[in-house]
Amino acid sequence: MTDTKQITNLQQEIEILQSELIHLRNCVYIYHEIISNLKNSDCLSEIIKPIIAKETFQKNIFVSGEEENMRLNHDCLRDVLLQVESNAFGVKLKIKDLAKSLPQYSENDLTYTCIKLKEAGFLEVKSAVTYGTFTPVVIEIADLTFNGHEFLATIRNENIWNQVKQTAKKVGDLTLPMLMKVATEIINQKLNQLFQQ
Repeated sequence: MTDTKQITNLQQEIEILQSELIHLRNCVYIYHEIISNLKNSDCLSEIIKPIIAKETFQKNIFVSGEEENMRLNHDCLRDVLLQVESNAFGVKLKIKDLAKSLPQYSENDLTYTCIKLKEAGFLEVKSAVTYGTFTPVVIEIADLTFNGHEFLATIRNENIWNQVKQTAKKVGDLTLPMLMKVATEIINQKLNQLFQQ
């Protein structure tokens, strides 16, 4: 009976938490809607202005260069995959460790890249959103996924990677699947030339 009562109490607590979570999500949505509408207002109070400035900053924290914009750096993407692959099996990487190994990129750039690689299914990453700012952070990087290994295999060679980037410049920009497709096509061309000799 005691176990049944505990389970019932636990279920009730879960339902309360779920209800509070839904309420919190609604509050966040309303907050962003208000901020979005106030941005175009001519009469902002001194209290609202700093909030909007902070909101704008948080949406543009990931960078490559002086002006911070959320842009995916393809070289950073490849370097992150190579660095994670070289890490010892079972040893998880912190973003600060990754930044030390790849000093040419900022922590923000590396964070954004890791999150996007996670979304693409190439990296096993434990991430979270900071309380109050809703800014994503990378807690730790576990390993490459199978797809991550497959993708890296197509862009590992420096010469092939340079050709892929040249193609990307010609067409403006390429998504990750398109980068992989271009790299695979270049490899196939080289294999065909090899077999024809």
